[in-house]
Amino acid sequence: MYPVTERNTLVEALTSMSRLARRASAKEFLEGLSTDELQYIAAYFGARTLDPAMGDRFSTRGRRACEIQRYERGKAEKLPYFSTNHRSRTGTKRAGAVSHKMIVLLEFLTVSERTVSAADSWPAVGGCA
Repeated sequence: MYPVTERNTLVEALTSMSRLARRASAKEFLEGLSTDELQYIAAYFGARTLDPAMGDRFSTRGRRACEIQRYERGKAEKLPYFSTNHRSRTGTKRAGAVSHKMIVLLEFLTVSERTVSAADSWPAVGGCA
């Protein structure tokens, strides 16, 4: 898949997950993100769909932030070689990049007015949920 096509597909898919009244602002927000940031957001929603333990309801910004941190810790535990606890130069850069992506994800959830618990009501896109 071509990078531009992949990026446009991610923007459209993530935009469709926003509340109808907020889709224009969510799309504008997403169009300003890098492909890495879009992939991080998509991976988070994929994990939420596949992991029933992430099914708790989080409606406040603070609770969303805690859930995102829990998601990232779980990812680091499953892939210890990507751990953000390294003191090396690359580990520091990775920790900064992950922190940035976590903030971007939190902002997307806010801009799209999507509660984290809304995974059950996401529309199927192209026959796939």
